[in-house]
Amino acid sequence: EGGIVPGCGCSQELVQEIVRELNLRKDGRGKVAQMRQQRFMLEKLSKLAVQVPLLLTHFGAAYPPDEATLRRIFGANAPPMRPLAEVGCIERMPEFQPSAYDVTCCLQSLCCTSRSLELAQDEAILTTKQSITGTVVTSRVPYANIQSVDSKNVCGCLALLEAGELTKPPGQAEGQPMQPGCGCDAGLVERIRADLQARVDVRGNMGQIKQLEKMMTKFGDFAAELPLILDKVGADTSYPPSQQTMNAVYGAQGPEISPPSEMPHEMPSQNFPTRSFNVRNECQNLCGFIGTCGIAGCLKHEI
Repeated sequence: EGGIVPGCGCSQELVQEIVRELNLRKDGRGKVAQMRQQRFMLEKLSKLAVQVPLLLTHFGAAYPPDEATLRRIFGANAPPMRPLAEVGCIERMPEFQPSAYDVTCCLQSLCCTSRSLELAQDEAILTTKQSITGTVVTSRVPYANIQSVDSKNVCGCLALLEAGELTKPPGQAEGQPMQPGCGCDAGLVERIRADLQARVDVRGNMGQIKQLEKMMTKFGDFAAELPLILDKVGADTSYPPSQQTMNAVYGAQGPEISPPSEMPHEMPSQNFPTRSFNVRNECQNLCGFIGTCGIAGCLKHEI
């Protein structure tokens, strides 16, 4: 439904070629590539974070400097001076081993259909196979595209899993939640949810935000350390540098340097305490309770 069906619908080689090309571009230019690029940059910054303090020691620059040196170099806008033990700390991104789950529902088995979920390094792969027709549908969704991972209990005993774009692709009105086995295996659903949620937290949008915050912290450390080294060797510590310094370094065709922004966004994303709200619709809850003679139980809806 909503897919691309070129030609008369039997051009399997063409479809596979299109899929390969799209996956190559997704891996090279999409959210997976962004995550890998951020990881690469953070690794390089972490390496520099260890090497720059070696220059401080080599040139004999005091760190942190005394108040007089701070005012002379930075004026009233002195950056924070973190302890060198924190500056050189390298935080490695958690690595996950690939895992696979059989998420075939018993009703799907009766129709000779199987469904499997593979959690790879950067994306979740949901594969549906129909044995009678030989149809194979593979959905590869980067963790950054999975906004939420929710396990639900229906009618007291049925357990199912919803995972954003993974179970409800864009353009489809109805989602297809994962309900493995007979639908009552809440333990398996919770294991899948926890495994998937851990990867979404590290490799998804939240993980990208945390990586950007770490990079901002590293840049802040460099902004505090490098002027101390420049001052120690007698170089110009002002920014933008004087025209004389620019000409001496770059010549007459030096780059144009804009003055720093008046209100730079130097602080990382603000942290907020966790809060919860009961947003249950009491009318819907009462109608469901009466309509099922109490079998459905009370609805729980929180944000």
